Amino acid sequence: MNITGKFSEYVANTEFKDLPTSVVEKAKELILDNVGCAFGGYATGADKALIDFVKELRGRRDSTIIGNGLKVPSSLAAGVNAQMANTLDFDETYRNRAHPASPIVQSAIAVAEFLKAGGKDLINAVVVGYEVATRIGDATHPSPELMKKVWLQNWPIFGVVAAAAKLLNLDEDKIKQSFGIAGGVAPAINVHRILDVPGAMIKLPNFWLCEVGINAVFLAQKGFTGFHDYLDGNKGYWVTVSDRCDWEVMVSKLGEEYNIQKFLALKPWPTCRWIHPGIELVLELLQEEKIGVNEIDEIIFKAHWKVCAPPYDNPKPKTMWDAIWSVPWGIAMAVLGYEPGPEWYANERFADPNVLSFTKKVKVVPDPEASEIFEKTPEKTFAKIELKAKGKVHLRKREYCKGDPEMPMTEQDLQWKFRKLVGAILSKECTERLIRTIENLEHVDDVRELTKLFKP
Repeated sequence: MNITGKFSEYVANTEFKDLPTSVVEKAKELILDNVGCAFGGYATGADKALIDFVKELRGRRDSTIIGNGLKVPSSLAAGVNAQMANTLDFDETYRNRAHPASPIVQSAIAVAEFLKAGGKDLINAVVVGYEVATRIGDATHPSPELMKKVWLQNWPIFGVVAAAAKLLNLDEDKIKQSFGIAGGVAPAINVHRILDVPGAMIKLPNFWLCEVGINAVFLAQKGFTGFHDYLDGNKGYWVTVSDRCDWEVMVSKLGEEYNIQKFLALKPWPTCRWIHPGIELVLELLQEEKIGVNEIDEIIFKAHWKVCAPPYDNPKPKTMWDAIWSVPWGIAMAVLGYEPGPEWYANERFADPNVLSFTKKVKVVPDPEASEIFEKTPEKTFAKIELKAKGKVHLRKREYCKGDPEMPMTEQDLQWKFRKLVGAILSKECTERLIRTIENLEHVDDVRELTKLFKP
């Protein structure tokens, strides 16, 4: 079986009319959510250095940077927007262990704008890109032993390639070449380094995934060639990122079953997904047991080994880049009632005595049951909470949390989140136009009708 060829055939031949209505609706939800997250990232000002860098490069004015409307080459616009979409860690998670949507969605939007493509083409590109990337990610996910040492997440680049190649209507051979060009030089980042303290602005290499992936497609279009059948064989992509590869997972029921439906989770809280069950369990307990915030003596968060080590146990983060990974910080922000979004990471929060007196009450402890579930079924956000208050100990646990496919966010939830993130930059009228445009995206003839709304 030629895997590279199979994916190339799928990308070349999949049309919008082939997509189930439910998949189209899920893709539009994802696009709405990701655009909102990019506005939220822009509002923090945390990506100013990246935007200033791109301003200096400038060049062709093909695609729009979200938030300020600056026009730059497609690969640069996609990269900035994808980086901003992940800034708050508010973007989607796949199987609760990765964020492939930001580079895929933002690349599809940027290339579609450049090509003056229609909304149907954009939706199709997002679905095709998400399916290709996540299947490669699943098939090459490392063993638990290797993952404790090295955990690379550059496989979303194949989704960037698939989405851009679909929009450019490349033939199967040029799509294969695109995979070979992009995969051969894909940026590598060990996820474990992302978790260092102090935190780095890099987080995930979305900017570079978009830059390399989109330019690989443009190069292939012009006849540039890449590594032959790069996804296949004992010298293929998988050996650069993993100690195992399940070829059947890559292509089984490709075009029949959709990962975008089965494993995509959208986020109600701007923090690492692994922290969410702790937040929701504590809020649930406080409400059900009628416990006041000042009556809490201690909170013990019990979860898998990865989320119970630094930086997740940090009660005194100094910057947003540290706080995003902090269990005590995420629980504190939710319990103290701060609005999810940039407000969680306002500079004045980090020295607020009320916040710090709460965070020191939160402890994290590894749980063997949670660790076993994490390694076998990572899409389960399994965790436990032990909350001590008023002389009593309250226990709770759960397997899933809000936003998981088993507990999806409602349309109202998603729109509330979008309005809060986008409303910091755009007027109420423009925000509502943006929502309506994405809701009716399949009826939009030119994606520029969408991207012209990306600035005040």
